[in-house]
Amino acid sequence: MTKTLKCDVLVVGTGIVGSMAALYLQNAGRDVVLLERGDISRGASWGNAGILAFPEIIPIPAPGIMKKAPRWLFDPLGPLSVPPAYAPKIAPWLWRFWRASAERNFRHGLKSLTEINRLAAIE
Repeated sequence: MTKTLKCDVLVVGTGIVGSMAALYLQNAGRDVVLLERGDISRGASWGNAGILAFPEIIPIPAPGIMKKAPRWLFDPLGPLSVPPAYAPKIAPWLWRFWRASAERNFRHGLKSLTEINRLAAIE
């Protein structure tokens, strides 16, 4: 069965981020539809019980991280595991990630995330 819904904003995911984004947008006067494929809050927010970890503001592309990337890329249990056949396809993303890990870009990202978390804590 197909159902057509009209809205200003469609938010996908009913975890803490999706739910709060939908609430914020609705409070701002937007017509919001919140979409979830399964049970409410059983996705990314399920394991952390909806907790926002404000101290966790360090951007992932940090200076020196690319020295670790080659080892991680082909470790099936590594934090950046990529099947060898897919590695050439991810090259443009790795290039952008490497540029983002420059000290200047890292500091900019850290400042931005700090401000986002400060505002989230107020909300």
